[in-house]
Amino acid sequence: MSQLLSYAISPFVIITIAFCLIPEPLNDIAPRDLAQGVPLLEMNDSSSAEAAKWRKIQLVATAYNSVEAQTDSTPDIAAWGDKLEPGMKSIAVSRDLLKMGLKHGSRVWVEGLQGEHIVLDKMNKRWKKRIDVYMGEDVSAALNFGRRDVVLHFRPDEPLLVADNI
Repeated sequence: MSQLLSYAISPFVIITIAFCLIPEPLNDIAPRDLAQGVPLLEMNDSSSAEAAKWRKIQLVATAYNSVEAQTDSTPDIAAWGDKLEPGMKSIAVSRDLLKMGLKHGSRVWVEGLQGEHIVLDKMNKRWKKRIDVYMGEDVSAALNFGRRDVVLHFRPDEPLLVADNI
């Protein structure tokens, strides 16, 4: 019994173990296009030219649906004229984000969401630093999504996936 009590752990050992258990910072995680398994961003070296091309913005995310009660009489037509269909991975952005380099057709990665999303819609002028994640017609999914603080990654100089009609 005295042998069990004789094992003492120094404070140095406890601190060392604690630092080993801390997860790596989010900046080292590469956003991925889950459909293809291809990294959108490699941030292994934060000084690399590739990492420098990416912008990161902390903002608020909510969700919306293509139903008349939330939009207008044409709920499946986005602000730039794109037809929204359930299952699409698209977002609406507040207009201040357009001045920061996001564009119609920009590919984005949102920490906490699966895969990449495409900017296809604009939000009302009253919103600032905000995105709306498109949830098709599933109103309960949008309500369950709620309001979240997220980090959005994008490349201002990336070729657009749709014609730029701004």
